[in-house]
Amino acid sequence: MIPKIIWQTYKTQLPPFVSNQGIASWMNTNPEYQWYYFDDDKCKEFIHDNFEENFCKMYDSLPLGVMRADVWRVAIVYIYGGVYA
Repeated sequence: MIPKIIWQTYKTQLPPFVSNQGIASWMNTNPEYQWYYFDDDKCKEFIHDNFEENFCKMYDSLPLGVMRADVWRVAIVYIYGGVYA
């Protein structure tokens, strides 16, 4: 069974205002789910805490933030399960 966890990320500690309605919709529609939000710094920390050096180097070398976010999305669901929204 897929764990009842919703993962979300954005580059800053607070998601953009325009995202608030979408976030609220996920939370209201799925009240039994835990919701987690990671900014870029927390994503990097997660990668470095959970993967080997070569993987971390690859992650750090990606030229665009959206590329690092894509890697994090797969990695967080791989480690903990849940869904990314």
